[in-house]
Amino acid sequence: MTDRRTKIKGYNVSAKVHDTPSKFGMGGSKGGRISKLTIRTPGGKIVANYDRGWDVKPSKGVHREVLGTFVTNLRKEERDKAKKKKKRKKK
Repeated sequence: MTDRRTKIKGYNVSAKVHDTPSKFGMGGSKGGRISKLTIRTPGGKIVANYDRGWDVKPSKGVHREVLGTFVTNLRKEERDKAKKKKKRKKK
């Protein structure tokens, strides 16, 4: 598990990301790797909070966009990591 912190469009995003999916993670019945996630405005107001379920759903388009960007970036990191691992095996 890793703690992730990043800034997207000025919003502060923090999350707990696990190595394997969990039924408590984001992603519906199949589960997901993100078990906790918080999106805060630059002023510190929580606009989205997930803690094994949605406490505060992202209600504005920009908040959903920030969430989508975070998840997309996480998936891209996974693909890049898998490609590097595959290249190392070929050597």
